[in-house]
Amino acid sequence: MNEGSSNPWLVAAQQIDARIEELRPDADRHVVGQHVISKVLLKRFATSFGSHGLKLVPFNLDHPDRLHKMASPRECGKVKYFARFASASLEQVWGKLETQILDAARAVERGDVFQHEQHVQTLKDLIALHLVRSLNYRNVHERTFAKVYTEHRTALLTDKSDLLRLAVLQRSGLHLSGPQGLAAAADQILSPHLENFEWAFT
Repeated sequence: MNEGSSNPWLVAAQQIDARIEELRPDADRHVVGQHVISKVLLKRFATSFGSHGLKLVPFNLDHPDRLHKMASPRECGKVKYFARFASASLEQVWGKLETQILDAARAVERGDVFQHEQHVQTLKDLIALHLVRSLNYRNVHERTFAKVYTEHRTALLTDKSDLLRLAVLQRSGLHLSGPQGLAAAADQILSPHLENFEWAFT
């Protein structure tokens, strides 16, 4: 990693790559049924039904005509596979935050939340996690990756093809011949990024 880089985007990308490699040993530790809305938050909107516990009535936007049945907060706001790559690590971050939500919510109810920096930070983290863990945000991520991947691949085959040929020559001593060889080299360079994306979201 180039610690002295002045490009903040490059530094951020390097940090992400480093984190991916750190989590790779746990890549197959999957959690099936990942909440996209905090259970602690859902409980605050639930109604008690005696021995049946707290219940909500989830509404399925994809199937609005379905019969909507009561369910516990644990059963609501879940996606079977929101992320597949090292999803247990995401659950740990989510769970750690959930232990702090209740005290922050009580501070909100008392009206003194802004007198406690730790509660303000909890609420900021709560908003941020719900944003990045939303289906809309995941869709944005998928569209962005597809767009950037296509743009980079196209550039390697056109405007930056001379650089690609030179890189292959320096690395392997081979001269690329024809568009098929160029395309194979571009795919090889981009394949780690595509594999990480497919591993995480497909």
